[in-house]
Amino acid sequence: MNTLKLRKPFASPATKIYVFNFLSESESGVVRRLQEDMVVAANYSSAKGKLPSEIIGIFDINNTEQCYDAFLKVVIDAEMGQLPLIHLQGHGAKDKGLKCTDGSYLPWPELMSLFEKVVYTTQGELTVIAAACHSFELTKHIKQNAKTPYAFYYGYDQAISLGEMEKDLSSLYRDFIVNKADISGSSLAIRVHSEYDNLEAVRQALLMLTNPEQARAEGLSKSALRKKLALDLPASEARKRFNQIVQSPDLVVAVVNNLFHPSMRRQFILEDIMKYCDGMANGKLTTG
Repeated sequence: MNTLKLRKPFASPATKIYVFNFLSESESGVVRRLQEDMVVAANYSSAKGKLPSEIIGIFDINNTEQCYDAFLKVVIDAEMGQLPLIHLQGHGAKDKGLKCTDGSYLPWPELMSLFEKVVYTTQGELTVIAAACHSFELTKHIKQNAKTPYAFYYGYDQAISLGEMEKDLSSLYRDFIVNKADISGSSLAIRVHSEYDNLEAVRQALLMLTNPEQARAEGLSKSALRKKLALDLPASEARKRFNQIVQSPDLVVAVVNNLFHPSMRRQFILEDIMKYCDGMANGKLTTG
C-alpha cells in the first residue's frame, strides 16, 4: 500500500513580528521579556541579520480604533513586501473576544476579518500567536470548506495565568517556531489551528480517486464533495465540470486550490500529491 507523505511546516515565513499589546502598563512586562525570544524566532528566516528594532514592531492597543489602525499599518507593510507574524498579547473572553484596556472588546469574528486583509495581501503568509485566555475560541467561527484567515493560528482554549503563559510562549518561540516544529505531544498549553486542518477534504477527494469503494464505504458522496469545491459556475455547468474531473487528479487539485492559500505550502502539497498519483495505488493519507 502506497502512503502519501506531505511536507508540512508549522509556521509561515516571517520578516517582521508585530506585537499587539492589549495589556495595561502594569502587566506589559511579559511583552518586554518575550522580545528576546521573538528576535530569536524571527532570525530563523529572512529577518536574519536585522536589528531588533527592525524585526519587532509594537502597538499598544487601548481601544478598537487603535487596533484597526495598527492592522492597516501591517497591511501597508505587507504591500511593501514584509511577511508578518502577529503576536496578540492580552486578555480574552470566550463569548466576547479580545479585551482592550478601555474595557471594550474586539469580537473573534472581527479579528478574523482583520486577519483576512493581511493574509490576502501576503498571499497566504501569516502566522498569528494569540496569547490570551480562550483565544482558540476564534477557530470555531471559521467557515467550513473555506480558506482559513491565516496560515497558522496559535491560541489557548482555556484560562491561563500570565506567568504560565510567558513560560509557554518562550518555549514556543525558542523551541518550536525557530525549528518549524510540531507542538503536538508537547507540554505546551497553547494549541495550533492551520490551513492543514482542511486536509480531510483532500483525503476524501484522493480516496474517491484512488479507492472509490472505500470512499462509498465511508459514506462519501459526489454531491458533498462538489459543495466543498464551490465551483463558481451555474449549477448545471458545475455538475458537468465536476463529473469531468472526478475521475482524474484534477479533482484533488481543485480541492487543494479551493482550501489552501496560494503559497509554497500549497505548491508542496500539489507536488507531493502528483508524485503519489504517478505511482498510485490504494493509499492512506499521512503528513510528514
